[in-house]
Amino acid sequence: ATAIIPQVAVGTASTIGGSGVNTVVSPEASRVIKVYAFSLTTTAQVGITPRFTDGSSAAGVTYWRTALQAPSQGIAGSNMAVSPPGYLFALAANTTLAIYLDSASLVHYSVSYFKESS
Repeated sequence: ATAIIPQVAVGTASTIGGSGVNTVVSPEASRVIKVYAFSLTTTAQVGITPRFTDGSSAAGVTYWRTALQAPSQGIAGSNMAVSPPGYLFALAANTTLAIYLDSASLVHYSVSYFKESS
């Protein structure tokens, strides 16, 4: 049996592009990050496409992406969840989980995950 210890990362991202920006979860040697739930919200009235990536660069691995655009004086969001031990996506061992933004708009995030030995 494997013990699943849920963890949550909560914060905001607003930096556009680049390498290693908007880090959500730092890597850990010989551990795989498995994301089982996320929530993204923004008041940006410009269309943005936040991507969960490996944090290496704009050309890095994209694990999940969603499009957001808030109406005038409104909020846009995206949520998804499954029950552990199921997961939405898994990163390679020793990999950073980051959010890459294609626009310098403020995005609030909450990510639920657990780590497994690789």
